[in-house]
Amino acid sequence: MTDLALNEIGRSHVLIAESSNAQIIRRQLEELHLWNGDFQCRRISPNKVALPVSLKGDNAQVLKDKLPSLAVEEMDLTLSKKCHARKTAPSCRLREKLQLKLKEYSLSQDLMRELPTKWEKHEDLILLPCSSFISPQWNLIADLWEVVAQCLNCKRLARHSTIAQNGFRSSQVTLLLGKDGEVTHTDNGVKYSYDVTKCMFSAGNISEKLRLARFNCKGEIIVDLYAGIGYFTLPYLVHAKADHVHTCEWNPDAVSALQNNLKLNGVSERCTVHYGDNRELKLTSVADRVNLGLIPSSEDGWPVAVQVLKDTGGVLHVHGNVMTNEQHNLQTEGPKIHHGTNNRECTTVVHSSDLTCTNESFLHHYQFGGTNCFDKLLETRESNLDSAPVPSLDNTSTVFSTCSYWSSQVQEKITILLETVKGGHWTVKERHIELVKWYAPHIMHVVLDLEYTGTPEDTGTPEDTGTPEDTGTPEDTGTPEDTGTPEDTGTPEDTGTPEDTGTSEDTGTPEDTGTPEDTGTPEDTGTPEDTGTPEDTGTPEDTGTPEDTGTPEDTGTPEDTGTPEDTGTPEDTGTPEDTGTL
Repeated sequence: MTDLALNEIGRSHVLIAESSNAQIIRRQLEELHLWNGDFQCRRISPNKVALPVSLKGDNAQVLKDKLPSLAVEEMDLTLSKKCHARKTAPSCRLREKLQLKLKEYSLSQDLMRELPTKWEKHEDLILLPCSSFISPQWNLIADLWEVVAQCLNCKRLARHSTIAQNGFRSSQVTLLLGKDGEVTHTDNGVKYSYDVTKCMFSAGNISEKLRLARFNCKGEIIVDLYAGIGYFTLPYLVHAKADHVHTCEWNPDAVSALQNNLKLNGVSERCTVHYGDNRELKLTSVADRVNLGLIPSSEDGWPVAVQVLKDTGGVLHVHGNVMTNEQHNLQTEGPKIHHGTNNRECTTVVHSSDLTCTNESFLHHYQFGGTNCFDKLLETRESNLDSAPVPSLDNTSTVFSTCSYWSSQVQEKITILLETVKGGHWTVKERHIELVKWYAPHIMHVVLDLEYTGTPEDTGTPEDTGTPEDTGTPEDTGTPEDTGTPEDTGTPEDTGTPEDTGTSEDTGTPEDTGTPEDTGTPEDTGTPEDTGTPEDTGTPEDTGTPEDTGTPEDTGTPEDTGTPEDTGTPEDTGTPEDTGTL
């Protein structure tokens, strides 16, 4: 910017004030909204200063009432730097140029409403908003795009459009000037190369990229179910230092850009790209964390996310759009949910045992591709929701409360999925809610960090250890099914106490005290405290059953001398002193 440009002159009304009071009077003028910031102050004598004022509307009367002792004049002043920057800004140049073009082609000045006030710049390409230059009359100006490019200091022009609703979320950008849409964009040291006419790139997600770049993911395996061109995959690899990332993407143009970006950032050897529908992913129980970066909802990917998470626990990063034009009642009936907040960090816990929906009904209801797969689960809760006035957009506490309600719903669904897919019992805990950006009026893009812990079903509960093949634990030797067969009569150490003379079937020779395969460990031979149920040779108080008539006074009956198959030795016929085994 040259000195000549900085010294541009304009005419303004001024207030003449003493130099010693100039700062005080200026603050008064600013408070009364009378200060004219387009001009600089001017010293007109050693003791006098001209202060620029705006006399639009009723300002002249306000000035007369508030500062009646000061004279008002009109004189030439130098434009302020702020005003000069505004006048020389690309948007100002564009407005001036196109006003002339509309006059030249005799077109309505109403078209000026379609001029952009902001845009995205990627290298030498300007990406205009989708509302820019949409009227067909603009096509009558032959050199329109060349003029726009000159004013905006670029060589290529393109215009945004709505994202294609084809499942791929493909870009529908229109190239207005230039041969191609290939660009390279750098965010926080990460390079993203892509074609703006084929792939989508959201600059508004930079806050979430910066947040996860601060994670410490050393030693972790990560699954990114909606990778795109690597929006979140690359920060996990470049900054968070993840050991390996499995990325899923089914848009062929995005996959091509993703593979190129992995090479461009030097991390391709630590990433596996799974091309296709992520719902057909074959990975199981490999991930320490799963990224679900799809909006407006990533719900279709939740079953796969649970499938790939490790059985030992992990983290889910769930993206979603939350409507904030209704404030739900957080006290509605439902599972026990405990909220605790501390500077936007939350601890919300949902236990699988608190949920009333059965896995069978859940599986019956869940279908891929549905607009809402959990309608039945939540229908009783929705009937109790209370509507509230639309919260103001700057009321963060109200927005956060609504997001917390959404979080509790997500936790319920994820908990049910964990039980359905992995079995066992699980606890899902909210670690953090990140408000990323306003997606649209009253719609907030939110990321919910969930941590889960629990026990999968195949690890075995205490009730599942007592099969016949597993009879060696002290707690499991006393069941009727496990102690009463001839093959399980115990070790020799378990038959020789006077109080445990055994049943008729258990008086055999020492060689007949149990099969070698089932002799049990010494710790499992039955201590006096663990003599079992009445079917298990009886406690001293229970020796009188017909099956256990052999008390020391009654050991000599013919019935107790052994069956022909178990004749024993003469020394083993059962005298009171010799009721046990040798």
